[in-house]
Amino acid sequence: MSDQELKHIVASLAISIKEVSAQIKELFASQKKTDEQIKELSASQKKTDAQQKKTDEQIKELFASQKKTDAQQKKTDEQIKELFASQKKTDEQIKELSASQKKTDELIKELSVEHKKTESTLKGLGFNVGMAVEEYFYNSLDLTKKVANIQFDDCQKNLHGFNRELKLQDEFDITMANTTKGLLVECKHHVVKEDVVKLRESKVKNLKILYPDFKDLEMYLAVAGASFDLDAKQEAKQSGIIILKQVGDVMEEEDFTNCTRTMTNCMGNEINSMGNEINSMGNEINSMGNEINSMGNEINSMGNEINSMGNEINSMGNEINSMGNEINSMGNEINSMGNQINSMGNEINSMGNEINSMGNQINSMENGFNYIK
Repeated sequence: MSDQELKHIVASLAISIKEVSAQIKELFASQKKTDEQIKELSASQKKTDAQQKKTDEQIKELFASQKKTDAQQKKTDEQIKELFASQKKTDEQIKELSASQKKTDELIKELSVEHKKTESTLKGLGFNVGMAVEEYFYNSLDLTKKVANIQFDDCQKNLHGFNRELKLQDEFDITMANTTKGLLVECKHHVVKEDVVKLRESKVKNLKILYPDFKDLEMYLAVAGASFDLDAKQEAKQSGIIILKQVGDVMEEEDFTNCTRTMTNCMGNEINSMGNEINSMGNEINSMGNEINSMGNEINSMGNEINSMGNEINSMGNEINSMGNEINSMGNEINSMGNQINSMGNEINSMGNEINSMGNQINSMENGFNYIK
């Protein structure tokens, strides 16, 4: 080898050594940076270990909670099973209730028909009783034609008057008259205050309008009845209205009186019997209503129990979801730290590869020196 070639090799080697020295300097700087990153990584790892420990404790608590949840779930399953059995019983009760309701509807329909029949009977009964009372007093008055020591010439019943021009109509039970005086009698089975007031305020006025023969007569008023309210008697006495009862001067023969009283008692017993029958039907309907209400209350109670169980199950589910979300969050954080560690490891590997490359280059130079020697 010539001197010129040797000089050229030495010059090239000097340049390579200079470049390698610069690279080694950079490598030391990079190594220092790597050491700092490893230090940071160690601190991060320490923090990760603490978090991992905390996560392990939370997972342990979660398993304990899961065990408790499993026990509660088992209890809930048993309650749901009981609930299904109770629901089946409720369905049967509702079916029975529907049948009972159908029976109740039929009973109410029968009761409605019976009520209409009873109402019709009572109306007829009231009319018959009123007619019997009116007939009783008419026969008594027509027999004597004398009231309050006043002798009358005639006695009439059931006068019906109508004035088309005045659009006025009225009926009058019993009227009596002589040449100077007139008497208007209002007959009721049971006399109340309103009957007395109506007689005084409107009946006598309408009589004089519809039957002018009474217009110039001195008018007397009387109420006749089988029974009287106390205030009706007081109103009649204060108004100077005569009271006619089934005693005294207006009594007819004993046999007729007994017959009238017997007929009235008979009708009263019939009314009482009908009333008792209606009351019995009403009691039966009330009993059915109470039974329906009881079933409804039981169904409501079951519904409330179901809602309570559902709320408890939802609460457990929310608690489990909350724990799962927390664990997922911890897992994501650990994954993030792992990715960071992997990144640092890759960077260290890269530096190691670079150092190896430099080492190979130095080895190559040494081999060159050896060759020169």
